[in-house]
Amino acid sequence: MISATTKLLKIGELSAQSGVSIQTIRYYEELGLLHSSDRTEGNYRLFAPQTVQRLAFIKRLQAMGLSLQAVKECLAIHNCGNLPCAVIQQQLQERVRGIEQEMMAVFGTAGLVTLATASGFMGMMGFSLAMLASLKLMDIESFAESYANYDLVTQRYKPYGKIYPFAELAIALGFLSGVASGVVGIASMLIGIVGGISVFKAVYIDKKSLNCACIGGNSQAPLQIVSFSENLIMAVMGAYLSATTVTGAVPTKPVGEILQPQVQISQVKSHTVP
Repeated sequence: MISATTKLLKIGELSAQSGVSIQTIRYYEELGLLHSSDRTEGNYRLFAPQTVQRLAFIKRLQAMGLSLQAVKECLAIHNCGNLPCAVIQQQLQERVRGIEQEMMAVFGTAGLVTLATASGFMGMMGFSLAMLASLKLMDIESFAESYANYDLVTQRYKPYGKIYPFAELAIALGFLSGVASGVVGIASMLIGIVGGISVFKAVYIDKKSLNCACIGGNSQAPLQIVSFSENLIMAVMGAYLSATTVTGAVPTKPVGEILQPQVQISQVKSHTVP
């Protein structure tokens, strides 16, 4: 209940106090997540001061991985005077299962391609990183925006958010081709270490509840295990590739070398006279 003495907020004031853009506030209102309390004579929206806390609650639920539809269901229960804890827990469990399926799809497909090409563990890591890079490149603007929320390099140099997916793809191709192993190994190790430090700082030091950009900017996967796994792969495989390059050892045959004999055999068969 709003008293007559309560100072209502214009949408610009609400945006400034909540840190949520005006466009997003209007979008939430269209979805029924928010409701303006009144209008000015000039027909501008006016919101109750409590809307600031409501927006913070919505953003927290989103950061936990809930869709806007799930957030709406939680708010409906909250509006009735009940605590939506059970609903939130159920939605989170469903989201965790969804994330597990997404990661199984990525790494499972990479594993099957690895088996089909007999390219070994290095090949599997290359295929996995290539698939993760492709998810980021599908909407690079969203990825860069989400990545800037926690990546230390992007926060200092914003173009890095758009460079990163291409760098990850180049590293993946380096793993698969064996070209410039030393450069690929060092780049992979550095990017993985910096990325891991960024995630650790955001999650455990700054205590931020953010979505992971690792499987695309529009992903609602929580920033923890998935991103740690991606950065760990890059750091460990980069260190391994660098070490094998220095010692002169060959970690695995490039996929191209594995497939080449099969191509040559098929060419011979095609030119054989029956």
